[in-house]
Amino acid sequence: MKRPSLLFLILFLVPNPASAFVESRHQWWEIRLKNVKDERARLATRNALDPRVIELLENEASRARDIIATLESDMRDDGSLTHVAKIFSDAEVTTEVDRVVTPLFALSVMEILMREQAGAESQRAAREVVNRRLIRAISTASGREDGELARRIMAVEIRPDDWSRITTEIFMGRLMAGWKHGEALARREVAFMVREKLRAKNGPSNGRELRHMAMNTAMEFMRGRGTVDYCMDTEGALERAWSWRLVQSLIERGLSAHEEAMALITSLEGISPERYSGLYKSFLELDSLIFKTRHGDFLLEKNVKPRMHGMDGYALPQEIPDVPQNLAPLVEMDRIRSAALHSLTGREDRKCIEETGYRLKGVVERHNATARDLFSRQEEKARLSTQKGRSEAVANEAEFIAARKLFEKQASFIDAYGKKSLEFLELVWKAKKIESFEIMDHYRYRVARSREYMQFAVELSKECARLAPFDDNRLHGRYRAAMGALGPLFHFIGTSLNIERELLPYLAVNDIATIRGLKTECIGAINSTRGSIRGSFAKYGRGRSRTLEGESKARKRLEETIAHVEIDALAKRASECAALYRELSYAADALAGYAVRLNALHEEAKNDALSDEIEYAAKMGSLVPLIKGFDRARIDREYLTKRYLVNETRTALARLKTMLRFYKKNGTPVRDEPSVGEIEGIEKLIAMKTAVKIDAWEMNEANISEVDRKAAAKLSLMLRRKTYAPGKENGARKTGGRESALIV
Repeated sequence: MKRPSLLFLILFLVPNPASAFVESRHQWWEIRLKNVKDERARLATRNALDPRVIELLENEASRARDIIATLESDMRDDGSLTHVAKIFSDAEVTTEVDRVVTPLFALSVMEILMREQAGAESQRAAREVVNRRLIRAISTASGREDGELARRIMAVEIRPDDWSRITTEIFMGRLMAGWKHGEALARREVAFMVREKLRAKNGPSNGRELRHMAMNTAMEFMRGRGTVDYCMDTEGALERAWSWRLVQSLIERGLSAHEEAMALITSLEGISPERYSGLYKSFLELDSLIFKTRHGDFLLEKNVKPRMHGMDGYALPQEIPDVPQNLAPLVEMDRIRSAALHSLTGREDRKCIEETGYRLKGVVERHNATARDLFSRQEEKARLSTQKGRSEAVANEAEFIAARKLFEKQASFIDAYGKKSLEFLELVWKAKKIESFEIMDHYRYRVARSREYMQFAVELSKECARLAPFDDNRLHGRYRAAMGALGPLFHFIGTSLNIERELLPYLAVNDIATIRGLKTECIGAINSTRGSIRGSFAKYGRGRSRTLEGESKARKRLEETIAHVEIDALAKRASECAALYRELSYAADALAGYAVRLNALHEEAKNDALSDEIEYAAKMGSLVPLIKGFDRARIDREYLTKRYLVNETRTALARLKTMLRFYKKNGTPVRDEPSVGEIEGIEKLIAMKTAVKIDAWEMNEANISEVDRKAAAKLSLMLRRKTYAPGKENGARKTGGRESALIV
């Protein structure tokens, strides 16, 4: 399997910037925003945590919205993250539209070239315009419109290969003529539509958004359009086609010969229009109609017999020759004409026709010579008799005159028959004759037109090379596919340089050498043109590589921006939660106060200074009532708040570490990245516990009641011991036995 080229991989396998991970991040933050909203609503109704937690949630929701908007802009790739929005003037819109439409239209033309070059619409258009042109030519030649004759000419003169070439050239001519006209139309229409879209938006747009709007509008305008939308001048395209000019010269000769041949027919009565059209270049059939039907017109009157008139004097008789009474001269001329008709190719010079004329004239002279000489001698005899003074009457004068008239009539018919035979042969010869200089003129035009096609391909490729900066990968795939359209075009140009085999016999030797030279030059031009097109594509590739490199750098900068925003949001969330966690110090102060108060009571008990407070605490089973400002509900709220903050901080730090690893793996630097020490500092902060040592126990927010009960019980025990221990006189209290120390 052939490995794809590196250029192909660079140009056409570029991934979409909105990667799956971007989408997953977007999804994560959307879920996060929803959870934050739900959490805020829940906490607002329960009022179980510190009110400042609501503020933290609002901050988190705001950051989540900002990140979601950033990620959505990234996925839309609308340029809002990298371009400054503004209100564009009409001139700026026109400039951007022109920059976008010109290469896009060239690409559209190349796609039309690929799609319609030999399509049904092109074939239909070619046949229609050729038919119209032929009907007009027939009308000019004969004064009547004859569609049947036009169809006959197309069937006889235009072969399948000719139709293929004519179709291609008409299509190319229309496309070349309509290119710049269609481009100008597209620029005007697209600029108008873009302005309307900007007005409907009624707000600022950025440069990338304008460019994409122009691109999408242009592609929408050009979608589904073909040659017929940009150029209707099929007549002009036909006129410029070298393949038509070659056929046209043959048709003009054939049509002229047809009209002249039909004029040679004595009567067109009984010839239907279909029959009339079918006789086009049917020279053998025309020969039969013109000549064989004339045999019946040959005068077959009987010869005049000599007869003497009754006269008193001597009467001078005149000898009357027999006039030939057969079709021999006509048959002989038919044979000569038929042989010449079958042998005529058009390559003969006029001398060949002249020689045939001499042969036909010889037939006429041989046929009439004997009778003409006898008539002349008899007339001379009568003239000489008159000159000698004789006045004898001619015994058979009337018969002689009648015979003479018959002879002249038949001689005139035979002579006209011979002249018409020569005229017919000459028109057939002219219909088939092609001069070498005509072929050369045509071939030079063919080469010149081929060069125009090549220049058209070069200009198309140059314009399409300007697609390189466009960031829509669909366009680059279309461009690569459309480049294949130039292959059939160059194949057509190359094969058109081969002179038609049937024209070779008409060429002079030096002209054949000239054609070979022209062909060699044109083949060199084809190779040069292919090189230019490859150069344009290479230029496009280099431009595309630079564009992708620039896009990659811009993408990295954008990733850095997104990374900064996301990491900053996570770090701020963790920092805010940790800061609030640090501020929640009431429980620590309250527990410390509890320990101080308990130590004081223990000191009183040890010093036998038992107060009512000790008795009250022992009785109530709790020291809390004795501590001023000890708010158990506040401590519980603070405890729940701290637990919530610890969970939120750990979640934010876990996400933060995950994203830092991701960006590090992708090589994306993060601005203002939290240091390891900062993260560890936050972790240590939320790991700190609020607790005090109460005798053998550790009191924290979760076990205040339990430790308080135990401390009160121990204080009660100490009180009982003091009360019932053996004392001094006068009721002084003593303590007996071992005392327990209170360690705080």
